[in-house]
Amino acid sequence: MSHQEDLMSKNISANSGMHDRKMYWADLELHKIQKANLDGSDVKALVSGEITARFIALDIQGNKIYWSDSSDNKIKRSNLDGSEVEDLVTAVLPYPSGIALDIPGGKMYWTSYSGRMIRRANLDGTDIQDISTTATSPNVVINQAENKLYWADYHTNVIQRANLDGTHVEDLIADLAMPVGISLDLVEKNIYWTAYTTNLIQRSTLDGKNVEDLVSGLDSSRGITVDSVGRKIYWTNVGNGKIQRCNLDGSDIEDIIHVEGSAPQGIAIG
Repeated sequence: MSHQEDLMSKNISANSGMHDRKMYWADLELHKIQKANLDGSDVKALVSGEITARFIALDIQGNKIYWSDSSDNKIKRSNLDGSEVEDLVTAVLPYPSGIALDIPGGKMYWTSYSGRMIRRANLDGTDIQDISTTATSPNVVINQAENKLYWADYHTNVIQRANLDGTHVEDLIADLAMPVGISLDLVEKNIYWTAYTTNLIQRSTLDGKNVEDLVSGLDSSRGITVDSVGRKIYWTNVGNGKIQRCNLDGSDIEDIIHVEGSAPQGIAIG
């Protein structure tokens, strides 16, 4: 095979992979976990019924979706197609919210909003441990490359990080306007977050420096995720039932999902 043919083959494979990638999100008002193509087409309900899923996390290789359910204070998971729903953590959890997965380490992390704590457990829900007993973060994300946990603290208006075992807590950015959603771009090494009070999407470098405003005019945004492959930011708006996206620099904003009466919250790309 020639060099040019090899490049063409790689490009075809990459483009095929892009078409296979999906967007997953939880909807508070519709009581569903749904998925769609990255342009918002072909929406499918995966899990529905008596659920109040807030944030979600994906294990694509393991074929699993994990979510926090505040209706019965549990951490749950299912297959990516919504089948075989399992209760993983059923101990009394005061309002579980954000969730993140450390697949290589075999751990899941979640925030307990009312309980002011971050906890972790094995992926099957066993061996629960307290990581932080002061955080009131709605959401949490993992920097696998540096073995760090990042979270946005809604009540103290800071973004913090720590080692995966909860040690060495650092304040990265202070005096924010009620940060809620948080996501990392490990390619460009940036943090992205939604600011509830000012209805902004902002970003900084991973060390909390060079804070800048990217998108304004959000409507009670909760979830945000960075698609480092497609070079896009995706976010949810509880207030108007929209899921939107834009380029990483905040340009070219698009409405890709809009359902009146819905309340999309946690979002992930797989």
